Amino acid sequence: MKLSQHEQQVLVEIQQGVRAQDPEFFASMAGFQSRRGGSVWGSVMLTIGLAAFVFAAIVAQVMPDVGFFVSLAALMTIFWGLSLFSQMGDRGQRVSSTTQQPSSAGSGRARSVPSPAG
Repeated sequence: MKLSQHEQQVLVEIQQGVRAQDPEFFASMAGFQSRRGGSVWGSVMLTIGLAAFVFAAIVAQVMPDVGFFVSLAALMTIFWGLSLFSQMGDRGQRVSSTTQQPSSAGSGRARSVPSPAG
């Protein structure tokens, strides 16, 4: 669904406000759409690779040589899908500290950052 002109303008104003108040947070959220695309392509490639691997097991019963090469292609596709997922995780790293110290030019407030479970 497309946004109206007024809604687009309001969205731009909100983005500019967030960028001005917390540039680090804005930078971490700016790439969110591209990370989601990596997740989608990773799942598609993983599914195709698994289906090809099952197909290779069936083909190997009749033509072992062809089944071997199809299974190799399937494994490469599976690893490609997994690599897309791992690249997505690398771009989504968070700050490991539990609180952020206010900067001298900031508003003087500390914001809490969730720590990784572990």
